[in-house]
Amino acid sequence: MAVVLAACCCLLVLSGAGSWVESQELPTSQEASTLSQTFSLEKEWTSGREAEVFTQEPPSHPELSSDHEPVADQDGATAAALRSDPCASSADNCSECLRHPECAWCSQQNFPRGVARCNPASVLLDSGCSEDAIENPESRIDEITPVDKAGSDVQLQPGEVHLTLRPGSKQTFTVRYRQAEDYPVDLYYLMDLTHSMKEHKERVAELADDLVQNMLNVTKNFRLGFGSFIDKVVLPYVDTTPARLQNPCHDTECDPPYGFHHQLALTSNSSLFTEKVSSAGLSGNLDNAEGGFDAIMQAVVCKEAVGWSQRSRKILLFATDSIFHSAGDGLLGGAVKRNDEQCHLDEDGFYSESKEQDYPSLSQIVRVVQQNKINLIFAVPEKAFGVYDTLSSFIDGSSVGTLAGDSSNIVQLVRDQYYKIRSEVVLQDNAPDFLKVSYKSSCLHGSSSRGLSNACDGIKVGDEIEFQVTVELEQCPSDGVQEGQSTAFRISPVGVNEYVQVRVEPICRCACQDVVEANSSACSGRGSAVCGACECETSFYGKHCECLGSQLEQHTALCRRDNSSAELCSHRGDCVCGECKCYDPPGVPGGRVFGQWCECDTFSCERDSEGRVCGGPDRGVCCGGECRCRPGWLGSACECPTGTETCVAPQDSDSGRLCSGHGECVCGRCLCNADARGRFAGPFCQDCAACVGRCSEFRSCVQCVVFESGEMSEEECRFNCSSLNILPVDVAEATDPEERKCIFKDDDSCSFSFVYSYDDQNELVIRAQTTKDCGREALTWYIVGGLVCGIVLVGLLVVCIARFLVYLRDRVEYEKFDKEIKNTQWGTDTNPIFKNAVSNFQNPTYESGQRVVVS
Repeated sequence: MAVVLAACCCLLVLSGAGSWVESQELPTSQEASTLSQTFSLEKEWTSGREAEVFTQEPPSHPELSSDHEPVADQDGATAAALRSDPCASSADNCSECLRHPECAWCSQQNFPRGVARCNPASVLLDSGCSEDAIENPESRIDEITPVDKAGSDVQLQPGEVHLTLRPGSKQTFTVRYRQAEDYPVDLYYLMDLTHSMKEHKERVAELADDLVQNMLNVTKNFRLGFGSFIDKVVLPYVDTTPARLQNPCHDTECDPPYGFHHQLALTSNSSLFTEKVSSAGLSGNLDNAEGGFDAIMQAVVCKEAVGWSQRSRKILLFATDSIFHSAGDGLLGGAVKRNDEQCHLDEDGFYSESKEQDYPSLSQIVRVVQQNKINLIFAVPEKAFGVYDTLSSFIDGSSVGTLAGDSSNIVQLVRDQYYKIRSEVVLQDNAPDFLKVSYKSSCLHGSSSRGLSNACDGIKVGDEIEFQVTVELEQCPSDGVQEGQSTAFRISPVGVNEYVQVRVEPICRCACQDVVEANSSACSGRGSAVCGACECETSFYGKHCECLGSQLEQHTALCRRDNSSAELCSHRGDCVCGECKCYDPPGVPGGRVFGQWCECDTFSCERDSEGRVCGGPDRGVCCGGECRCRPGWLGSACECPTGTETCVAPQDSDSGRLCSGHGECVCGRCLCNADARGRFAGPFCQDCAACVGRCSEFRSCVQCVVFESGEMSEEECRFNCSSLNILPVDVAEATDPEERKCIFKDDDSCSFSFVYSYDDQNELVIRAQTTKDCGREALTWYIVGGLVCGIVLVGLLVVCIARFLVYLRDRVEYEKFDKEIKNTQWGTDTNPIFKNAVSNFQNPTYESGQRVVVS
């Protein structure tokens, strides 16, 4: 990277400027010879096995769905950083280096040549640069000054902030806004006094006291002023015949027309306001549009005449029933001068430049309103609301209210619009282009502006809002701000004349640049040493001005991979007189960068399953971010052998059958298939979980070798089973997914088991358990019988308990019923349907002395 610097700088040298290169101890002629020998040795080294790979075309092979993804470790991250390192890619000198906040510059003279001077500070320290020689100034907040003697009328804190910033860095501080109680309010009533506004003028005069009283309920510091406007007194806006100039109205008496008339400076005397409004005469003009823009401009810029307070909420109430003239309209009447945005009031308060200067443009109105912190309220009838609502969208801090036909709602309109303006705070700044200012608000709950915003609404008196203000120096200022000088801008709420002064001192130059060693020996006596680097004379370039500038084009061409590449030495080395000297990669212990153009390394390519770059040096080399595999290997990480020997099972070595005939050999491993019997598994696809496998094949041999039982005779056992590696063990269990366990019944009805697998040499190994499992079947019946009996007994017990509980409940219910029966005694006086069983009747045949009883 430093050679890129040297090459580019030499072009500047040839054009008359000095070139910046890195400075080291100047080589003598003998040292230069040694340097040349070093290049020869390096070239010999690269002509070995690794250089051999560079000229080899990567073998063609089908793309595989490899399981070997790049390892996302520290080395990989460092490699990615090296390829897009802003420190190494764009820093030509110390000042350029500081334009990246993560970079630092080493001004040490004897700094190692293989490491760029512009690097992160930690890399420079690890590379041997002393801490005192590292230029790495930090961005900081130097000072935050609150507003002195903050009283109840101060709404914005702090007063001043001083920052020191490097390009690309940012700092954040807090700005607080508090809605003050009894904050001063200045209201200037600017009224259209054409004849169509007659009823409005009379009603405003009547409601002046109500207006003042309502505003005094909001704040105790309230002042009121008054001004009026008609239009420019020239054709075609006004009839200029002498008679019409004296009385422009056709059906009544009117005052002569005028452009703008300031009639009453701001005052707390409401009676005086009523008197001025009542005595103000009406006038007239010819067209529908009025000269309202002229009046707004003069009312805003004539601060002394109007009496605007330095610290107050300034409200300009603009009342009209018509549209307005703007810049360009005045040309028809001969007003060809551009409005100069200055105050032009004569002794009587009339606008003296009305006939000479054109109407202001919208942009001029927006500018003066913002500069003077004016809140503009348009009070217009419904028919003109759309026009002024559009106009208001261009003017920050302005609003529009609908005026009744006779201005009877003027008090309510002013109060509502004031509350609307006061309940919202919007921060603005005038920061220069090279500074970026962003805001994050912590508005009150319920506000519609919470989050990344410079505005908050729903604010009441006493509420305090915080804004996190972030200032970022995007680039060094191109002009106007010298090193050590600061630039200032203001942050202020719209419509409030309070601000936070922010001073920013940019760090765009290194302290070491103040020390220049002319004709330094470190620069071969052909340049000046500045910040550890060489500024070479014309006709020389290089780290220590050792190369001839006349050969610059030829040298730089030799350090590029091809004509289409603009990179010298792949941005990872120095181009020293036409040859690349590769850097040692910082932060990669043991890593190397090599190759004719420093295009190869040992850390930035994909790794295999064991974490080796390109499978290790025996399999491939990493060049240009891709693996170039050696013969016999392929894959994105050179992880796949081109041969198929590793996919042949030992028993198939004679036939050469791949993967036991149940799979495909992919990347040196068996990829097993599935058929109707199930899916095959194992290193050679020799096993199938749902298949019989080879258990039956080894059963007889295990019986005769371990237990001397089975179908084979001793001679048959010796002949058929001597080639098998059967190992007797106490317990045979499958501890690896590649192992298969087999269980069979022996002649004595006991079970025996064994496990077979393949070792590292792909040899078959059978581990047979020496003990049999007898009686497990009977034990199983006992367990099953015990469980069944237990379940039955538990069921019977549950049923008995349930029946007993039902019996108890029924008994209690019966006893209760029986008790109620016994306690019930019916009588004639209690039972309404009781009837005595005996009835008495009078016998009509009764004779004296006889008594007959009939029952």
